[in-house]
Amino acid sequence: INKDAKYSITECRKPKKDYPGMTMIHHQLHSVQKFTRSCVECHRSSATYGMGSVNYRLARHFFYAITNRGLETVAVEKKELGKSVPVATLELEDVESFALTTDKVHGQSEYGFAAVGGEEIIVIDLKNPAFPTIANQIKLSDVQNLLVSGNTLVACCGKSGIALFDIKQPKRPKLMKTISTEDARSADLAWPYLYVADGPGGLKVLDISDLKTAQVIASLKLTFTPQQGSVVQNKNRDSATLVKTFFQYGRLNQTGTGRNFAFQLVLVADDSNIHMINATEPTKPFIFRQLLPPALFRGFDTYNIAGLDVGTHIDLGSDGGKIPTEENDYVYVGLNFNNNQMDRISMLIVKITDPVRPEVVGRIQAIQSRGLRDLKIAKIYNAPFLKTVAFLSYQDGITAIDVTKSTDTENLTTLFG
Repeated sequence: INKDAKYSITECRKPKKDYPGMTMIHHQLHSVQKFTRSCVECHRSSATYGMGSVNYRLARHFFYAITNRGLETVAVEKKELGKSVPVATLELEDVESFALTTDKVHGQSEYGFAAVGGEEIIVIDLKNPAFPTIANQIKLSDVQNLLVSGNTLVACCGKSGIALFDIKQPKRPKLMKTISTEDARSADLAWPYLYVADGPGGLKVLDISDLKTAQVIASLKLTFTPQQGSVVQNKNRDSATLVKTFFQYGRLNQTGTGRNFAFQLVLVADDSNIHMINATEPTKPFIFRQLLPPALFRGFDTYNIAGLDVGTHIDLGSDGGKIPTEENDYVYVGLNFNNNQMDRISMLIVKITDPVRPEVVGRIQAIQSRGLRDLKIAKIYNAPFLKTVAFLSYQDGITAIDVTKSTDTENLTTLFG
């Protein structure tokens, strides 16, 4: 600090030509770029503060699946997922949702929380995955969906609202606050802001920086404007069912003359589409477009969106360099639909690197089944390759799909089917 009480830099790494600036991250020199980053890339991104990112989800040795038998611990065979086998079963009935805490260093599972029968949360000790045991049971009305992030457990309880628990001691969750909502279906966290899909209430934004004083700071109704080509009218349109948050950092634009804007993206699904919401200012969220073109659903008798995930992916280029390697952002959308009186499920891959111009780049072959319940994206490292795998869970089993090549997916295996 100089005599005028202003900061001055007297010594820093000399950057490459045309790349002015400095980096405070010694192992991430690419953070020095030709154009300055915007303020929100630090001040509105929880990932910058080390509060978690959807892009850090490397699968390890086990995953957990909910089947009609209860909670299954599955040992992952990374080289051939079809050879993954259940090693333990904890008998539970009517499991609606499941969430995990993990070891902060090694990423191994520690405790699980299962929403059972719409009336209680069961705490499960998973430190030895082969021998899961029930550690506690908490009565809670209408619990439908669970989210764990850090030391916070969020329970979405439909018309009973949101319940916030402190889980610093996971065996003994401590209820800190309940908040009234219209019909809380699911939630996602970009700390300190909790985004809630609130059924007919649309999107609710909560400040949970202090669980004891958590409060709603914004609400946004999902207005639906029929577009030309819209052919399906679902009864639950405008009713928020799923929500995912994703901070989209700015990138150099295609001409190399500047950066795309960075912002906090919130994706909220109703039955008929996904609303793209700018929540950079959490007290003033606004819808800027819908993700999916209505013409996409022509020929469907009925459909609904039942799975949603989002993340960044590296699309590898060709060996000769004719096709460049690119970093892209994708939304993964799971669908139930009926066509010619036949129930099917499918998944869409939508590139949102340019969020104003989303592009459907992949679609898995429809699976003849019904009742898609969830969609999860996992990164699986099988040296020397890192695979991106989508897991679709539905009434008849779980299908694993290789989505490493976003435009050329491959069905790997079906488990429990």
